Amino acid sequence: MTLVFAILALISAIIGLIPMLGILEWIALVLAIIAFITGIIGVFVRKRKGGVIAGFIISIIVLILSVIRLIIGGGIL
Repeated sequence: MTLVFAILALISAIIGLIPMLGILEWIALVLAIIAFITGIIGVFVRKRKGGVIAGFIISIIVLILSVIRLIIGGGIL
């Protein structure tokens, strides 16, 4: 589940880089936070952690990308 949220967040963040579609960065930010939280939970609960760790890393990348894009665009002060 973490990997799914992280991939959806990554797709939203990439599309949100197009001018005038910055609102998608907020959606990507929310999805990345959900993926981050489920990733933390999944690392401690699951035995097979490959997908969880991949989703966790992707969510961190998307969080950084979205926050930088929103700062540049004036979405976060």
